[in-house]
This record gives sequence, structure tokens and C-alpha cells, in this order.
Amino acid sequence: MDLAKPDHAGELLGARVVWARKDGVQILGRVVALHGRKGALRVRWDRGFPPQALGTQVKIVP
Repeated sequence: MDLAKPDHAGELLGARVVWARKDGVQILGRVVALHGRKGALRVRWDRGFPPQALGTQVKIVP
């Protein structure tokens, strides 16, 4: 999700997110903190997260 302003990132604290691999495997996580001043978010994942996926986009689950 591209945030219009970094200030809006604070509204996503506690939101559930999902990262999907190309083969359909999904890993769930939760936004736990802001990271830096440009709107990046820190996510704690429910299970192991592959390092090559760092910095990729995730979907926010309502």
C-alpha cells in the first residue's frame, strides 16, 4: 500500500497484514511499529518470513 503521507502510517498500528507468495502460500502478520520517517512499517509475522521478501508490498486485511 502506498501511503499518501507518512503521517497516515500511524493509523495502521495493530492492523493485520498478509504477504502472499507466487505459489499461493500466505503469511499473516501484524503492524507493530513505525520504522523511520518516510512511512515504513514494522511487522511481526506469525511464522517464519523469508529474507528475500523484505521490502516487498503486503495487503492490509480489514
